[in-house]
Amino acid sequence: MNGSKFKGIPSVAAAARHDPREAEVQRFVAVAPGKLTYPWQDSKIRSDLTVQLNVRQPEDLMVRVDWFCTQTGVTKRDFVEQALRSAISAELDKMGVPKD
Repeated sequence: MNGSKFKGIPSVAAAARHDPREAEVQRFVAVAPGKLTYPWQDSKIRSDLTVQLNVRQPEDLMVRVDWFCTQTGVTKRDFVEQALRSAISAELDKMGVPKD
């Protein structure tokens, strides 16, 4: 990624090209406890807008997902969304970052 798609949020990679110490500072600031906002808190981010996610997955995993969804009547989209929400929530908790 050449830069952040969110205005006002510096790109760590761009900063590192100029000064490696700057990248370290930016990484610290990005997860600082006193940070006021995170990208998902931007007022322009909509929870009703769906964005496509294309990722390659192992065949055996996807066969299990298909089987599970067929057996439970859960759509694959709903299943993947819930799994992603649970996983990112747990990771944000570990980092001490608010989810909302």
